[in-house]
Amino acid sequence: MILYHGTDIESAEKIMSKIRLDVGSSRVDFGRGFYTTTSPETAKKWALRKAKVRKQKPAVVILNFDDKSANKIIKRFQNDL
Repeated sequence: MILYHGTDIESAEKIMSKIRLDVGSSRVDFGRGFYTTTSPETAKKWALRKAKVRKQKPAVVILNFDDKSANKIIKRFQNDL
């Protein structure tokens, strides 16, 4: 599965060496974390937004996510939380 993360170029370079879940704003929908989308268009919109605020160039990080391997580490809930 291909996932996209829209950000600025400086942050994208940091992400390429290590994805950190403890950075970012705590005032977003689901708190701190690393947000991705399956939509390249949505990632581009976020990249433009983040870059404008940070006065940087926009960038989209493209991740090839192996969801078969991830099943071993993802807790799946049977009921709504």
